[in-house]
Amino acid sequence: MAEMMAAGEAVYDELKNLIVWVKDNGGMGTFYRSRHQLVFAFKKGKSPHINTFELGQHGRYRTNVWAYRGVNTLKAGRLDELTSTQP
Repeated sequence: MAEMMAAGEAVYDELKNLIVWVKDNGGMGTFYRSRHQLVFAFKKGKSPHINTFELGQHGRYRTNVWAYRGVNTLKAGRLDELTSTQP
């Protein structure tokens, strides 16, 4: 994480949030297989943050934990699974 922060701070002006993408199964590895991926959301520029999402106004509920399906298997039909609305 330190390397990602250093790279982001060299290019962007502010870390806005750290997002965790929760995947439906573990990835490659041996001891602990990661079922998540970290997404660093940086902001460029010094202008004030503008909320154009109108959070909560239209039934949207956003969090910094995402549970979207990923394609990390070679089984038949894997691309069709991504069109599913079920996580």
